[in-house]
Amino acid sequence: MYNFKRLEDLTFTDDFMFSQVMKNKEICKEVVETILGIKVGRIEFLTSQYEIEIDPEAKTIAMDVYLRDEKKIINVEMQTGHRLELPKRSRYYQAASDIDNTPPSGLYSEMRDNYVIFICTFDPFLQGKAFYKFENICLDCEQPLRLNDGTYKIFLNTSAKDLTLLDRELKLFYDYICNGEIDSRLTERINNSITKIKQDRERGENI
Repeated sequence: MYNFKRLEDLTFTDDFMFSQVMKNKEICKEVVETILGIKVGRIEFLTSQYEIEIDPEAKTIAMDVYLRDEKKIINVEMQTGHRLELPKRSRYYQAASDIDNTPPSGLYSEMRDNYVIFICTFDPFLQGKAFYKFENICLDCEQPLRLNDGTYKIFLNTSAKDLTLLDRELKLFYDYICNGEIDSRLTERINNSITKIKQDRERGENI
């Protein structure tokens, strides 16, 4: 059974509100930069619930937030459940977006870096970490040897107790996700956007 919420009760972690807020390029850009710790260039494409159908007989996916700049493809998902499927789901999303962005005549060297980000309200790997970043590396070398294929999978555990390894802005973002605390420019902009969305939409009690 689905648990329907009234519009006035929706928060940033709800699919509808998350997608609506992240349609704002400036907010979306700031969220991504806060998570990744790198700059996002001029956003060329930004949409929510972006569907990719690789083949009529293959699984179609709908990405919460999907954006591109001149060098990167970035998919951002808000996740409040289904922990066990996330690793392979991230694999499929990354493969699908690579295919979607590589024309038949394209060179492999021209492929953009590909980031999949899951903002989880739980610990997806039960290791107690606040931030999990995965890259392809060789396990048979004494020193880590990165494949440097430009693919990155990021999982945020916003429920983590120990946030000491996060920088200040990311900590404040976690606090907003978990507790609704508004203590930074980004969280204030997100909260103001949510308020405006609720005021602007003329809807019934349930959505």
